[in-house]
Amino acid sequence: MFKTQLAPVPPQVYSAQTFEATFYPVAKTDLRLGSNYVAVPLEFDGLAMFTNQDLFAAAGKTVPQSWEELRQTAIDLSVCDTEDGKCRSGDRVLVSGAALGTADNVDHWQDIVAVLMLQNNVNLNAPSGKPAEDVLEFYTVFSRTDGMWNSTLPNSTTAFANGKLAIYFGPSWRAFDIGAIAPQMKFTTSPIPQLPLDPALGEKPIAWASYWAEGVNVKSAYAKEAWDFIGWLSAKEGLQKFYQQAVASGRSFGEPYSRQDMASLVQTDPYVGAYISQAPNAKSWYLASFTWDGPTGINSRLSQYFADAINGVNQGKSTTEAIKTLSGGINQVLSQYGLAASAPAAK
Repeated sequence: MFKTQLAPVPPQVYSAQTFEATFYPVAKTDLRLGSNYVAVPLEFDGLAMFTNQDLFAAAGKTVPQSWEELRQTAIDLSVCDTEDGKCRSGDRVLVSGAALGTADNVDHWQDIVAVLMLQNNVNLNAPSGKPAEDVLEFYTVFSRTDGMWNSTLPNSTTAFANGKLAIYFGPSWRAFDIGAIAPQMKFTTSPIPQLPLDPALGEKPIAWASYWAEGVNVKSAYAKEAWDFIGWLSAKEGLQKFYQQAVASGRSFGEPYSRQDMASLVQTDPYVGAYISQAPNAKSWYLASFTWDGPTGINSRLSQYFADAINGVNQGKSTTEAIKTLSGGINQVLSQYGLAASAPAAK
């Protein structure tokens, strides 16, 4: 959206070689335009799995490692207003095992669906076939069949903070929202689940990245000064001062570091550690939540097509038909940004 407005990072701030050695691999993919890098990340963020420690302890459950394990754990932790307490589609949910399945009240559903697609080797630029259909099938099963989540419930952040949700997915900053609502709540953050991996095929875990990066307008009269400032901000000392200031102001942690050489400083942190451990394997795409890019923005427009696909399946539409319509919509949006033909397949 801003490619015509972004000035290249000067080599005296970061050469291409230094940039690639300093920041996580996803920044190399996201922030390169032609032969230049055009922005510098001051933090890393993405998606982690939040778990309610009290609900897990009461049920004797451990944090799930795979998506199928997550589903079974979530079924066991769900409680509905039924004679046996079990949840089925249409039942009134008292406690949900996991906030998955809808596109209206699951905060960060875009990130969840996108990373599921990437883990299942779906080309997000043109999703098709069984891998893409399986993701829609799996995501919506939590509402369609398992009945643990539906559109009558409050948004997932509020439900989790109020102790009515066992498993929640969100970026690191959501910890502050949850703490503001429920300061005494005990929760942990863990890496997101994975689909089965085949090491023989070289498959590796795939996590999600969604973060802000700083750039300079190509028309800026003070481009050199702006880049020097960004260079100072993104140096070890600058980032560490920001982090320490956040903690000194009363926060439990600062923004997770964007630099690979600072990972050891926070990798054992009970909140930030889950994000940093996933950073080397994180990927991104144009389906990111809370970008505030407006109704005509690339994220908002793509989100609408994905929401239509999810809603369609929840209402009985076949996954084959939903993916076909979705793929056409994606192609239409990406084509307007010159991305449809040249974009590489997600792996």
